[in-house]
Amino acid sequence: MRLRTCSMALLPWLLCACGAQDTAGAPGTPTPSPANQEAPHVADTHEPAAALPAPRADSVLYFISGIDGDGATDYEIANGSRIHYWYGLEFEAAGKRYYTGFAWITPEKYGDARARGEVDPEARVTLTQATFEASAPGARSPWTLVGSEPWIGEFGIAERANPIDPSRVPQTHATPSGRLLLLVPTWSQDATGARSRAVEVLVFNPHELGVDERRWTHLGTLPAAEGDGAVAFLARDGSDLPDLRLGGDKAYEYRYDPVHNTYRSTSR
Repeated sequence: MRLRTCSMALLPWLLCACGAQDTAGAPGTPTPSPANQEAPHVADTHEPAAALPAPRADSVLYFISGIDGDGATDYEIANGSRIHYWYGLEFEAAGKRYYTGFAWITPEKYGDARARGEVDPEARVTLTQATFEASAPGARSPWTLVGSEPWIGEFGIAERANPIDPSRVPQTHATPSGRLLLLVPTWSQDATGARSRAVEVLVFNPHELGVDERRWTHLGTLPAAEGDGAVAFLARDGSDLPDLRLGGDKAYEYRYDPVHNTYRSTSR
């Protein structure tokens, strides 16, 4: 496959959607967006906005990596490292309309390990993102790039991301400060390959960023209960981020730990 750098003149084309129609679920309950399909939008509590065509998955990867994969949704970018499209979401935060495409990147490989295609059974992958804001009416492209981040956290195992579980519905929650908490249902697995239900917790900051702050941050992979229990966001005094209760056959409860910037189990 031929890899190349794109010119900025291609940006409007890259931001055009392709293929599938919007498949949004119930209001406030976005569903996963596979590669090369539009992500659903998060409906607000007022007049629903008309769906915009989502940025293409391959354009998301270009804006993250700076390398054009000729339409592919996973390809090598440098020193044996590969980028893979993972998930897309249209949402509103702090009165603005956004779209974020997430991707994951495998570790670089060198020498014999690269030649033999060796896989480190303990290696996690890097989670990355590109975020766009809805353009003004009449603009050439429906979306304007806000920026991308090459690292917002790590997850997965054996150089693979945790795959999205399509049987469960992602959830979003607006915090008192205007940030957006996103819970994406996934499958995690251990070194033996055994799978279990999990949730990836991410937070979006729409405000002006300070030193060392990120637009998106991965706050952890949380074990989730079996069954079809609902997710509850429980406000807690003194914290912008709520406690989480992941219902099911046995509920799991978590609290945000600001010292380590992650969620910790409080289940007994």
